[in-house]
Amino acid sequence: MAKTEIRDFNLNIRNRLHPNFVNYKSQTILNNLFCILNNDYYKNILIFMEIKNEVAISNVVKQYKNKNFFIPKTFKDGTMKINTLDTSKLVKNKFGILESSDTDYADPENLDLIIVPGVVFDQNLSRIGYGRGFYDNFLSSINKPVLKVGICYDFQLYDNIPTSKNDIKMDLIVTEKRTVISDHPKYSKTFLECYLPSTIPE
Repeated sequence: MAKTEIRDFNLNIRNRLHPNFVNYKSQTILNNLFCILNNDYYKNILIFMEIKNEVAISNVVKQYKNKNFFIPKTFKDGTMKINTLDTSKLVKNKFGILESSDTDYADPENLDLIIVPGVVFDQNLSRIGYGRGFYDNFLSSINKPVLKVGICYDFQLYDNIPTSKNDIKMDLIVTEKRTVISDHPKYSKTFLECYLPSTIPE
């Protein structure tokens, strides 16, 4: 199947999920992220404001009040910037996604962790997004090592999906049932056991 077909097929399934499924599976995924989120190293975290039955990652803000959370803002030219999450400044963009009304943007080089949305991921840590390239452009622009974690429901995790040369792979993918971890040498056995790097790569 082509990317477009895979995307449309999975969006159709996700859009029809029952709220109880979304709530339960989302909390399970957050629980599976505990080893990362509870680590003091990951202080500045980019999340996304979920829409249409995406994993409810914004719930993490209430659970980890000692962290600094940021959210994306997208632009017509395909670029993406980030704002500090301030619930008093949230507005809906043309896609119906909540973003900040603030024009004071944060430096993405300060991020320690990026939690990435996606329509489909695979065992090779590849991702199919919504087809607009915002995250691929954004991730490729960051010059420092930052942990990239894709989250999705388990039915969205495939064995293999088609990719393009500009697609950025994840370091980790977490569902309510499984975790897929990069085999890059910067990750040690400790990371494999608790999803944490033993040393921060330069």
